[in-house]
Amino acid sequence: FVVWALLVWRGVPGGWRGTGPAERRSRGREYFPGFLFRMLLLVSILAQPVFATVLLLPAGLVGAVRPRTERSRYFGLLLSWVPTVVFALALVVAQLGGWVRISDALWLPAALVTSTMVSFTFWLRSSAPSTLPDASPERP
Repeated sequence: FVVWALLVWRGVPGGWRGTGPAERRSRGREYFPGFLFRMLLLVSILAQPVFATVLLLPAGLVGAVRPRTERSRYFGLLLSWVPTVVFALALVVAQLGGWVRISDALWLPAALVTSTMVSFTFWLRSSAPSTLPDASPERP
């Protein structure tokens, strides 16, 4: 919850007062991927705390830092997806080896973790420096 609270604190949209409706809509579109990631992360934490802690903590930490350069964003994406991919591959190997039988109960956590990671990917990909004009009024 500490990482989630940090993400919420860092994601507060502020600075939208005094802007026109078109700019508010544009900034809202920029804000939505991060909002979706934070909400899916919260649902994951509440529904499946073990999966969320192990598989989503790296994504939450990278999201809290918010890498600025293109290279660091790609590295953050790679770092965040590694635990999820390794866990999925271990499950496939265990299923094929006959050591474990994947039941229907695993589909909800898998779908929740996957949707959270996909929303994280969209958020990090769309977190390029803002091209919107500054909200401060122009001086003559």
